[in-house]
Amino acid sequence: MIFEDQAYQLISTAFEVYNEFGSASLQLVYQEVFKHELSLQQIPLIAQPPPKIPNKRIILEGEHFAGLIAFNKIIIELKAINTISSGRNLSY
Repeated sequence: MIFEDQAYQLISTAFEVYNEFGSASLQLVYQEVFKHELSLQQIPLIAQPPPKIPNKRIILEGEHFAGLIAFNKIIIELKAINTISSGRNLSY
């Protein structure tokens, strides 16, 4: 696995937050608590950076953001849902 140690830190922190809040909280709550937990661990984090698309042929209109970027190389997109359908599971 690429970035195995960093991925393990992020996943274990996500499970910590989930174990504390369960599946009943809003996505924004999870994101704020997750960001706080990562900051306590001194994990470098950028929240919702604007995209940089190196392509001359397109111009992005509207707002396109990555959820979080940790360690300046791992994109994190948090989702808060009660259940995952098989179709949705395939897209993540």
